[in-house]
Amino acid sequence: MSAVIECFLVALRLGLTSFGGPVAHVSYFREEYVGRLEWIPESRFAEIMSLTQFIPGPGSSQLGAAIGYERAGLLGGFATWIGFTLPSALVRRLPESWTPNRQLRGSQIMQTGRCSGGCDS
Repeated sequence: MSAVIECFLVALRLGLTSFGGPVAHVSYFREEYVGRLEWIPESRFAEIMSLTQFIPGPGSSQLGAAIGYERAGLLGGFATWIGFTLPSALVRRLPESWTPNRQLRGSQIMQTGRCSGGCDS
C-alpha cells in the first residue's frame, strides 16, 4: 500500500472514531502513530506537538498533518489532514441537507447558535 494512502486511511479511521477536543486527539495520535504503528519516535512526536501547539490554528489537525508529512512527504501531510478533517466537515454540513430551505440555515445556526429571519418556517 502506498504511504500516502496509508496516511489517509489511518487518519480517516482516527477522524471517524476520535471524540473530544484537541487534547483528546493528541492522546489518540500518540497511541496510534507512536505506539501502535511506530511511525515516529516519542521524542519526535513531542517536538512536532510542541510546534503545532505554538503556531495558530487547530493544533490536532496540524499535528496529524505534520506526522503525515514525516511519513510520506507533502502529499502524506495533505492526505492525513483530509482524512482526519473530512468526517467532522461532513457532519458539520449534514444539517443543511435536512432543511427545506438550504440557504445557509444549518450553517447559520451552527456558526452563531441562532437563526435570524425565517428559520422557523
